[in-house]
Amino acid sequence: MLHLADLLTSIPLPEIVEDAAAPPVPAAARSDQLRADLASCCGEDASLVHDLGGDLPAGHMHVWGGPSGAGKTAFLRCLLQSAAARGRRVVYATYELAPERLALRLLARTAGVDVAALPDPGGEPASCTLDVETLARVHAARDRLAALPFDILPARGFSARSLSDRLVRMPFRAEILAVDYLQAVVRGADEPMGDALRELSSMADHLHVAVVCAVRAADTAGGGLEHPELDELGSTGRVDRVGWITPSPEQRPETQGALSAQVLRNRHGSSSTVPLHLDEATGSFERA
Repeated sequence: MLHLADLLTSIPLPEIVEDAAAPPVPAAARSDQLRADLASCCGEDASLVHDLGGDLPAGHMHVWGGPSGAGKTAFLRCLLQSAAARGRRVVYATYELAPERLALRLLARTAGVDVAALPDPGGEPASCTLDVETLARVHAARDRLAALPFDILPARGFSARSLSDRLVRMPFRAEILAVDYLQAVVRGADEPMGDALRELSSMADHLHVAVVCAVRAADTAGGGLEHPELDELGSTGRVDRVGWITPSPEQRPETQGALSAQVLRNRHGSSSTVPLHLDEATGSFERA
């Protein structure tokens, strides 16, 4: 288990001169800081995360599907950072993305900079070419992220049962568990994905934790679920909310990053479809 604050220290940001550093933020301004962090997750409209995430109620399971590269992981991080900024304890089980890279992407989005402009974790500060003002903003964003109750679990090889055992043994109570991605939880080549879903749903119920998963479409490597199959999951009672993220079919430059996020089933309200725009450099969303 790796705490986000510790991972952020592996990003070798250059020091900034004292005059350029962001001044200390008074305690009274913390609510403004929270709103700024939420805006960095989802653009000007901070209600977007709440609308689509349903506030991730404890004891329930949320599944978001879509084709590879559609933006599911970026959307998942968006939901989780919003929840952590509200004080909920998040554990992110990552199966593919290295924890250090995940921390780097969270920092880029919070600071509103291109992830390519930041130095690689474990690299040299000299590789960072940000101007002084932007660098000061990145330092301030790192401080805010380090204060979040956000832990990252390298979970390659973990089954759903392994995740449950790990949550029980943690020295703190996790409120939200993210599984990125669901196919990796399936242990055997012939094991139905529904078995993993049932195990995760039972874990959500028994441990009273919100579980949110990303799942790839069936046309990608490793198998997956088609849109109708995911829709059907929402009617079984085992999944609280299911959704689908689809990239824009248009290839014109002005539509790059355009997405549609559709809530297929939602036991806490009506279904909805929200057009989104993804800033691929920072990983933030806004309504299209």
